[in-house]
Order: sequence, then C-alpha cells, then structure tokens
Amino acid sequence: MQHDRLANSRAQQFFYIPNIAFTYLTDPNFVSDGLGLSADLFLDHSSRNRHTSYASGPVADLDFTASERIGRWQAGVAGFCARQWANDSINGVAALPNGKCLGALALDR
Repeated sequence: MQHDRLANSRAQQFFYIPNIAFTYLTDPNFVSDGLGLSADLFLDHSSRNRHTSYASGPVADLDFTASERIGRWQAGVAGFCARQWANDSINGVAALPNGKCLGALALDR
C-alpha cells in the first residue's frame, strides 16, 4: 500500500463531517467599526476500515473567533477545541493506549 499519495483507495475508511456555522456582526459603535463573532461546529464520524477493523471514535470540533474592526484593521482572538466522544477501536476493543481519545484546546491572538 502506498502511503505517499493524497488519496488512497485501499485505506477503506471514510469520514462524514456534518457542520454548522454562525456569524454575528455588529454595526459601528463608539469603540470600533464593529464586532464580529463566529463559531463553526463540526461532528466527525468515520467508518470502520474493512481491512484492519480499525474504527475511530466520533469527534466534535468547535472553531471560534471574536474580533473588532477599526478602519482597515481587524484584531481579535481565535481558537478551537476538540473532544472525542468514544474510544478508537480495533475489532470492538479499545485501541491502545487508552483508546487514543483526542482532546485539544487552543487560543491565539
């Protein structure tokens, strides 16, 4: 199996990722030209790999931003958090170590 290709038809694992996005923009106010708040929620579900019986647990990802516009400039914070709801598994048994559960949080400016 070649691992150096962008898409590999023999991997036999597919991901379904429904998502929803929200953005709220304000009118100019006494502080700035407007506030912008955005959030994107992704729910990642994967199929079981038929060749290896490996299945990844479902993951929820939330990306968010809050920013102020002042003239031609915009400044704010952005971040994400991700949490896996269930363990990865091989043949129905939790993958080692500890089901490989994902948990992440990041914030940047």
